Amino acid sequence: MPNNTSDAGMASLMGTMIILALVLALSWFALRWLTRRMPTQMGSRHIKLLDRIAVAPDKCLLLVRVAEKTMLVGMTSHAVEKLCDVEDPDHTLETAEAPGSPMEGFKEVFAKRMGWKKEGSQ
Repeated sequence: MPNNTSDAGMASLMGTMIILALVLALSWFALRWLTRRMPTQMGSRHIKLLDRIAVAPDKCLLLVRVAEKTMLVGMTSHAVEKLCDVEDPDHTLETAEAPGSPMEGFKEVFAKRMGWKKEGSQ
């Protein structure tokens, strides 16, 4: 004859585990839903993050538009620094991605953007 106390304890334990699993699953889905919604709800009218690229685990480049001005910003775990202004980011991207256009190296593009080298000079 089975022990009714152990059966009741086992059923109670299973019920508790099922409820715990449901709470964890609902928490996970709620957290995912909230993280998708937060950037749009906390956005600014005057500051927009246009693009972001990680260059190292704790370093990234950000393309930011503040009012009508676009700039390239470098960000690390300890500092944020404006690197340069970007005159027309849409035109710059279209030119770099145009079929048949020679891709310049990072050094040349960076020198042009920083004003160290004129566009026609070598």
